Amino acid sequence: MDAPQGTSVFCINAVEIHFFSQASRVLALQRLLKRQENEIRRLTEEGEAKSKAIQLLERKLSVKNAIHRKYNLLKSAFDRLKTTHEECCKSLRERFSWLRQDQITALLRKSTRGLKWSAETLRDGLMLKMRCGTSGFAQLVKMVPIYPAVRSLQSYVQFVQFRCGILEDILTLMEVAVASFKDQEKDCHLTLDELAIEPGERLDFSTKQWVGAATLPSHIGIAEKGLVLLLAGVSRRWKQVVRVATHLAPSKK
Repeated sequence: MDAPQGTSVFCINAVEIHFFSQASRVLALQRLLKRQENEIRRLTEEGEAKSKAIQLLERKLSVKNAIHRKYNLLKSAFDRLKTTHEECCKSLRERFSWLRQDQITALLRKSTRGLKWSAETLRDGLMLKMRCGTSGFAQLVKMVPIYPAVRSLQSYVQFVQFRCGILEDILTLMEVAVASFKDQEKDCHLTLDELAIEPGERLDFSTKQWVGAATLPSHIGIAEKGLVLLLAGVSRRWKQVVRVATHLAPSKK
């Protein structure tokens, strides 16, 4: 019969055989204990990793809940602002029925930058600017921003082509503007003004033409002076250029 591991075949008595048999069992138990310790260590590491993963998930859940609460608060604030905005719009429409939607929007905003104005509001702004003058209109817009700023009006009329000769587009705009004038405010006189210009030829990108040459009859060459024909109000202050021409200096005719 083969001897078990940890025992000697050269045993003298039963006591020694029993002793070596106990040692074998101790070794076996030690190996079993070591395997169990390794298993416990592995399970402990897995438990710690899962615990860390659970903590990470809990932190993410906490952040998600915080974001959700903040979203609900912001949504409630937005709903209140929307309700207030609608009430303000309704109140403005009831009190000032002549205001257009873009004008109401301008009153409710901190700035009119980027606001899209309607063609009717732009037209009324041009008419009011002609009646009040540039400075008066700018001050009015600063106090009550229901019309575009002067620069916005200038951008609106950039399509007008200022070629030498009679300014047909300007006369068309004046026809609309003076429609609201009183009869005495329509009285005007014709004024001729001469101004110095910098001689030279330049490309006008709006008309895709070269400008700078003299346009008056019998004047040939690069223009040195400009002539403008203006209409100016008599009973109230307003003026508008209606014709433009260029010519040479008197000494070079």
